[in-house]
Amino acid sequence: MRYESKRFEVVDEDTVKVVGDLTMNGVTREVELTAEVVGVGEGQNGEQLLGLEVTGQVSRKDFQMKFNAVLGTGNAVVADKVKLQLDLEAVKKA
Repeated sequence: MRYESKRFEVVDEDTVKVVGDLTMNGVTREVELTAEVVGVGEGQNGEQLLGLEVTGQVSRKDFQMKFNAVLGTGNAVVADKVKLQLDLEAVKKA
């Protein structure tokens, strides 16, 4: 799985939309993620840090992921919609 950002759109002072290419299972699709600032601070060595919570959702079918099985209840083992959630810490370059 690989995500390469292409552009950013500022929504407000704490939220940014990130558009990029997500590659899974050998298939690449453009995916929009939402990044929310959860903190800004200083690291142990004086570096500036930015904490982000990044969320989004993709369809397994869009990435040709077809495997599934049905439980005795009739429910699928794996849903088509997959929620993405990343907690990131970015360090500002000097």
